[in-house]
Amino acid sequence: MNFAPVIPAYFLIKRYGRKPILTVCSFLMTIAMVGTGVFILLQNRSGISQESYNTMGYFALIFINIYIVVFELSLGPLTWIYLTEIMTEKGLSIGVAVNLILTVTAALITPSLFKDKSF
Repeated sequence: MNFAPVIPAYFLIKRYGRKPILTVCSFLMTIAMVGTGVFILLQNRSGISQESYNTMGYFALIFINIYIVVFELSLGPLTWIYLTEIMTEKGLSIGVAVNLILTVTAALITPSLFKDKSF
């Protein structure tokens, strides 16, 4: 789900350019996130049947996957293209190292934040 959209992104960038892709895909990502939020809110209503609860969950999952695909068509690969054009190799390596350290730190801390919490 994450890797496959990167391949067509290469051809889309060559054909349409960066700005139209970023504009359209950012709009689509916004719609996908709003759709996810709407279906999660609908899922958490009281008095909803189990079948409706499951259906809302499926739709939220579909919107999350749409977001991931659209992100990998636009912001995912385009960010790295921009970075290689505007930064020196040393700056890019420092930026990637900081990004990796912060990502690993967040991945290690996040589970402990939600441990033994009831929402």
